[in-house]
Amino acid sequence: MAAPAEARKLAEYLFERGINVYLPRLRGHGTDPEALKHVSADDWELDFERAFTMMRQVCDKVFIGGFSTGGLLALIHAAQYEVDGVIAINSALRLNNLQVSYIVPTLNAFNEMISHLHAKGIKEWVENETENPDINYTRHPLASIAQMEKVMTRVDKTLEKITDPILVLQGDHDPVVNPKSAQLIYNGVGAPMKKLILVPRDRHIIITGKGHEEVFQSVHRFIKDVLGKDS
Repeated sequence: MAAPAEARKLAEYLFERGINVYLPRLRGHGTDPEALKHVSADDWELDFERAFTMMRQVCDKVFIGGFSTGGLLALIHAAQYEVDGVIAINSALRLNNLQVSYIVPTLNAFNEMISHLHAKGIKEWVENETENPDINYTRHPLASIAQMEKVMTRVDKTLEKITDPILVLQGDHDPVVNPKSAQLIYNGVGAPMKKLILVPRDRHIIITGKGHEEVFQSVHRFIKDVLGKDS
């Protein structure tokens, strides 16, 4: 539902401290909700991989990370390629919304089935209550949630392959992502250097608004710690 603008303050914070940052826009995002109708999880992974490749051309050390679904894409990439560090912020392996976790995949499967019969689906759009209405979509197609579920499943199956340093940062009362996700990620990765930080937050978007400084500091400290061990 989001766009690069959501992480801009974090990017500026890190850049001011000597760290180059690139915020890719995932296909279907930051334009119009209709654009998400025909975008797949594979498209998002390719967008992420292209961004990583670009940064490898200009930086000796590259950390990858993301907020929410972006963090999941970082985990998938880190399971396949060597990176210098991984940062996952409020990234979902489990969701608090039972409609998304159980009902939505069933509805999407039904919609796909009847589309072959040239009939209209029973539910095509999901309305959103967003914390960031100036940036986030206020609705998105049901099909895009099914693609997000694919991303979550892929992460679940490949966590043990992640061996690079990793920071898992999670709000303890996230209304969207079940905070258990952070512990599952932390326990599942094979990285010898890993850190889990829970912060007292009752919002999902913890990289903006009140208390974002603590999150930014934690990210910067992790990068410094990893580079310190490397130098």
